[in-house]
Amino acid sequence: MISDDEYEIDLPSPTDTGDKTRDIVRTQSTPAQSPLVHTVQVIRGISKLLKSVREPIIPLLTLQSFDLLFDDCMELFPAHHQVNAHGPLDPHQIPPLIYLQNARLILHRHNLSTKIAPSLRSRVADECSNIAKQTAGFLARCMLDGSGLSSHSQGGHEAWRGPFISAANAFLCTHVWRCSLFLCLRAEYEDALVCVRASAAMGSARPVNVACGKYLEFFVQKLLSKLDEGVNPVDADEEILALVSGDLQGSADSAWVWKDDNSGSPGSRSTHFSAVNATALTAHEDAYGWSNWDGILDILTRLRQKQRQRQQQTPQQHQLRIPLTVPSQVQQQSVHLASPISPGGTETPLSGTSRIRIADIM
Repeated sequence: MISDDEYEIDLPSPTDTGDKTRDIVRTQSTPAQSPLVHTVQVIRGISKLLKSVREPIIPLLTLQSFDLLFDDCMELFPAHHQVNAHGPLDPHQIPPLIYLQNARLILHRHNLSTKIAPSLRSRVADECSNIAKQTAGFLARCMLDGSGLSSHSQGGHEAWRGPFISAANAFLCTHVWRCSLFLCLRAEYEDALVCVRASAAMGSARPVNVACGKYLEFFVQKLLSKLDEGVNPVDADEEILALVSGDLQGSADSAWVWKDDNSGSPGSRSTHFSAVNATALTAHEDAYGWSNWDGILDILTRLRQKQRQRQQQTPQQHQLRIPLTVPSQVQQQSVHLASPISPGGTETPLSGTSRIRIADIM
């Protein structure tokens, strides 16, 4: 890969990239920039990231420096491409955003290794889930029609399906898949459904998307069985963490499932992961029949319904617990309830004025 330190070349201008068709009012304070500029800035950050992920663990200071770098890249995007923006988003405009979001996810996911303390691994899952929620927000905006309504909720699924498929590539398929894994892990089912609907729209347009779908269905079924078994917290289960790491186990530099804890060499399975579970990761995809994306959507919909039922029951339980307020007169008298101890060590009886009557309470 070319090192940026070896060359000094200015970033491309809108004229260089052929961006002459848009009627843009250019001012000195807000110069127009080509979408290629955003992509180049993100790729420059990714080239530095690839050097860091070769290490077993990315230090905290390195994580913070990359977060600042990617924040600077995000500020280069137009206002309607920001995370907090609203309104419809053209699917053909999201590739640079997906490159940036995927770089963030890969950065933090790298520290999901067993070499990290359990409390820190939970933070890694939280960070990855937050990044996935941002991606789900971009995807949801791609599903909006011109009036700002969700095409899916209005029955206009085909309205955004065509542009989305034409803009989709293998990179988008795998990133949405990674986001779906972490959103399911953190019970963010609403955002997970957005990601799965996007994957379902892409369908078999990209062969890798089918493989991602089979993997995702296996994961949600395994996650559902863990929840039924009462595993809590589920993110502490080593099998679930290994599955949610996804293609992180496909590299000898980052995998921990296939390495022995003592030798650290690939080939022998880790003591953190049983042989049966490891076999599930390498099972041939043709041997595993799946129910297409509808099965995944059905499982996530049921999990979301159960989650809403629990949330509705919790406020009702709190309402039943009515706190008992004790009158101030009773509180003052309760101070004298304790029987005083005489100097000789004998307990002196309570006087009649120190006793609380039922009438006082009423």
